[in-house]
Amino acid sequence: MLFCEKLKTYRTEHGLTQDDVAASLYVSRQTISKWENGVNEPDIHTILRLSDIYSVTLDDLLRGDEIVIQKLARKERSYKKLIWLVAILSGIVLLGLLCISVALSHETILP
Repeated sequence: MLFCEKLKTYRTEHGLTQDDVAASLYVSRQTISKWENGVNEPDIHTILRLSDIYSVTLDDLLRGDEIVIQKLARKERSYKKLIWLVAILSGIVLLGLLCISVALSHETILP
């Protein structure tokens, strides 16, 4: 069974509406609908929360849908690249500010 199908099955087995699950996760009902129709997938943190809501393991939720697992892996790699990019840009900005600060302090010392 696909991940999106499992989401709908577990929700209905627990007698929950899309609105109920959306409220628990602080997302819109449309977001839940997109997940259940395979349009989008939640991030891994939300999947963890879904496993708690439905009282199932991550293995129960994800096993059997290699496409979703691959998408989650790609998202994780993208997040890591983004974090590195932000760190590098922050370093460049700090280095630039330090250079400006040093240059300005030397200007005030000179006659």
